[in-house]
Amino acid sequence: MEATLIDVRDEASASVVRTTVREAGTAVGLPLRDLELLVAAASELAFNQVHHARFGGITIAEVRSGDARGIEVVATDRGRGLPDAPAALAGRLTGKGLGIGLAAVRRAAHELDVDVRHGEGTLLAIRCFATPPATRPELAIEGRPYPGEPRSGDDGVFLRTDTGFLAAVADGLGHGPAARVASARAIDVVRLHAGDPLPVILQRAHEALHGTRGCAMTLARHDTRTGTLSVCGVGNIDTMVLTASGERRGHVPKAGTLGVRSPPRDPRITDLELHSGNALIMASDGLPRRTEVARIPGLTFHASPWIAHHLVTEHARSNDDVLVLVAK
Repeated sequence: MEATLIDVRDEASASVVRTTVREAGTAVGLPLRDLELLVAAASELAFNQVHHARFGGITIAEVRSGDARGIEVVATDRGRGLPDAPAALAGRLTGKGLGIGLAAVRRAAHELDVDVRHGEGTLLAIRCFATPPATRPELAIEGRPYPGEPRSGDDGVFLRTDTGFLAAVADGLGHGPAARVASARAIDVVRLHAGDPLPVILQRAHEALHGTRGCAMTLARHDTRTGTLSVCGVGNIDTMVLTASGERRGHVPKAGTLGVRSPPRDPRITDLELHSGNALIMASDGLPRRTEVARIPGLTFHASPWIAHHLVTEHARSNDDVLVLVAK
C-alpha cells in the first residue's frame, strides 16, 4: 500500500484515522486483537494532536521487519514538543489529560520510536506486525535549542529498514536558525541517499552544504540480524556504545566541517556491536565531552526515550543547543 497522510484538524479526523488504520491492518493480516489495539492507539494519537499540539498529521504505511508485514503509524506535529516524553509514555501526566493515552499507545505497539524537539514539535512512530518480529532497538531523539533561539542548530534522523536502521546526528556551525539550515540540509541528504555507503553520504552532504555555515555529522548503520553497527563521521559528534556493565566503546570521527573548504578525505568507519542491553548514544557538542556518560548510574537499564531525556535535561550545556539520539 502507498503511504497515506491525514491532516489532523479536529476530532472528526480521528474517525478517518481509525478507518484507514483498520483497512490497512486488515490488508496485511494483523490479528484482530492487535488490529483493534492499533486502531485505538492511532485514534489516541490523533486526539492528542488536536488537544495538545499544532499542525498535526498522521501517516499510515505498510512496513516490513524481515519477512514480517506490518503497519506503521507516524504522528507528527509542530507543537512545543513533549516536555517529558518518558513520563507521558509511562502514563504520568505532563499536562491536562496528556500522558494517559500515550501509555496505552505504547502498550499497543510492537515498536515505538520517539523524536522530541523542544519548541518545534514531536514525532511518534508506532508499528504493529502480523507476526511479531525479532526484537529490534528502540529509537529516540531529544533536542532543544540554544536559550532564546526559536530553533536548534542541531538536527537528526532515524530511518528504519527491513534489516535494521540508519541514524544520523548533524550539528550546524554555531547555533540557531542559520546553523539549522546547514544541519537540516545534511539530514535531507541522508534521507535521499540512505542506501549509499556511509562515506558517500558524507561526501554528498559536503557538496550540498556549499554556501552554508557547514556542519558536523555522524552516521550509524545497524544490521539487526548480526548486531553490527557501522559508524562514520566528520566533526565533533560524540558517538558511543554503552554496555550494561558501563563499558564504553566509541568512534573517533574525522576532523573537519562538511561544506567548508576541501572535503574530508577517507573518513574512517568504525565497526561496533549493538546487542540486547547495549545503548548507542550519539550527541552534538551541547552534551559536554567531559560528561562521564558511562558513569551515570543505571543509565542502560532505562528505555531509549528516558536516556535521551535524561541526558538533555540533566547533563547538557546551558549555553548551547543540544541533540541526543539513542538506540537501545
